[in-house]
Amino acid sequence: INLTNAANASISDAQGLGTITDDDGAGNQPPTAVTLMPSSASLAENASTASATVLSTISVTDDGQGTNVLSLSGTDAASFEIVGNSLRLKAGVVLDFETKPSYTVTVDVDDASVGGAPDASATFTLNLINVFEVNGIDVQKGQAQRSYVRYLDILFDRGGQDLLDLISNNRLQLTKFDLNGNNGMVVPLPTTAAVGSQIQMDFGTQGIGGNRNTNAGDGYYQIAVDMDQNGSFETTKYFHRLLGDVSGNGIVDAADKTQVLLAQGGLYSVENDANGDGLINITDTTLVTRAFGRKLKGGLFRDD
Repeated sequence: INLTNAANASISDAQGLGTITDDDGAGNQPPTAVTLMPSSASLAENASTASATVLSTISVTDDGQGTNVLSLSGTDAASFEIVGNSLRLKAGVVLDFETKPSYTVTVDVDDASVGGAPDASATFTLNLINVFEVNGIDVQKGQAQRSYVRYLDILFDRGGQDLLDLISNNRLQLTKFDLNGNNGMVVPLPTTAAVGSQIQMDFGTQGIGGNRNTNAGDGYYQIAVDMDQNGSFETTKYFHRLLGDVSGNGIVDAADKTQVLLAQGGLYSVENDANGDGLINITDTTLVTRAFGRKLKGGLFRDD
């Protein structure tokens, strides 16, 4: 036995039995790895995010000592959350392949008492699946008036065979309601063609309803599309036709009559042509006057 300070120490002879415990363990060590199972996933852009979506299970390689804290980092971290050992997409995240096709988030683990900050990390990638979608409708080639409607275009996010299939497999449906949004009745589709990323409908020179000079075509319309081929027309868009409604606001009033009267004798504008015959004359004024007071029920939503 060596004494480090002999002046202040003494040794006495003694005998006895005892146990010496050799504790040469390394002590608390930092976690060495984070594992995500799986490390990537795919989700359709139209998947519901009304509630959080579990994407991956998190496991940490560690010696079992100390306290490990999980956290998220990266540009897209705000779209994710950790609950227990699950990585989840937060509820309410708006998914849209066209604006953001993928998300990446880093899962970090840190034992603050040892190691670095963080001690280990793993990256998760969420890829969105581009779903065939309806982007909107265009009534009468962008015109505001709804007195005469000949054209209806359905706008999609892509064209090609998908549009041809919609037409050939009868996956389009047009329903006419009265101006109060009641008494819906499926009506025959007009001439229909796929052009670029649009399905274009032409109701003919007399317009929707078959007579440009009567209110036979007046109504609240729904164009519906069976996008997923399940027989249900789940994607719907709405518009209206109201003879005399040259302003397109859903009511025939003094403003419409004034608009037509002022246009007579001036430069032609389709927005002032109540019956779409290429002329603005006494016939248009008469049609607006006869329809005075007719209106679409307030609150009926229209996509165009």
